[in-house]
Formats: sequence, structure tokens, C-alpha cells
Amino acid sequence: MPSVSEYIAWTDDQAKKKLLHDQHAEAMESNTIHCSCGQIRAMVKAYRCLYCGIYFCTTCMEAHCGKTIQQWREEKRQKDSTL
Repeated sequence: MPSVSEYIAWTDDQAKKKLLHDQHAEAMESNTIHCSCGQIRAMVKAYRCLYCGIYFCTTCMEAHCGKTIQQWREEKRQKDSTL
């Protein structure tokens, strides 16, 4: 997984750069992050996007990825049953 500095370098969006920087600083200081929705999450309960590097709570991660965990499970179950 890329480092936070790589994620920051990859985006032109100043708001995302600030969020990445702030989340990283908070993670190093208190082992928590603030999701973009404002919710505070322990690092062990936060989800980091592989592509953009931003940490999310469960609900925001589902929205970010475009499907819920339940939708993913159902799709996987259907796919596995056809193998």
C-alpha cells in the first residue's frame, strides 16, 4: 500500500490533501481518525481506500465504493454458486 505522502502527491484536490494529512497526523497521535462525516473511528475499525488512501467509517466506505457489504456478500455468494 502506498504511503500517505504518495497519496497526497497523487491528488490535485486540496481538500483531499488536507484530509489525508489530518487523518495521518491524528492516526499517529491518537490511533484514531475522523471520517469525512465527522465520526471518530479507532484505527482498527476504520477502512482505508486502496486507491485514494482516505480512511472511512463503514457507512461512508460503502458509499465510497458504491455498494454495501451485504450487496457484495450476495454477489459473491451468487458467483461462488456458479463455479
